[in-house]
Amino acid sequence: MISELVEGGTLAYLITIGDRLSILDNGAANYDARQLAGLAPDVLLLQPGGASVPDYVPRLLDVLEHPPYVIPTHWDDFDYPLTEPARDWGGLTALEQAVRAASPTARFVRLDHLESFAF
Repeated sequence: MISELVEGGTLAYLITIGDRLSILDNGAANYDARQLAGLAPDVLLLQPGGASVPDYVPRLLDVLEHPPYVIPTHWDDFDYPLTEPARDWGGLTALEQAVRAASPTARFVRLDHLESFAF
């Protein structure tokens, strides 16, 4: 049950491909900055949310040393088939604005279903 999930800490995955690329998947709408300190991923996978956490996006980008790429995840309304274009459930624009304000040099890369992106 969802009520049994433990709150607190950081749920994130750091994927490193050789010495060429690191990707941080921040899978939760909150984080503990101490657990992320020292990470400087090339790519941040970031979901909309965190609206109830003060300065969520700027603080996260600061602690991660402003990753050059931010790719939004979990932003689409998954009630529609993958054969249709992704539809924003309402958080994508706010997330993009927050990223651009906090880290103007970061590239915000919106991907549709099954779309790819090369670095």
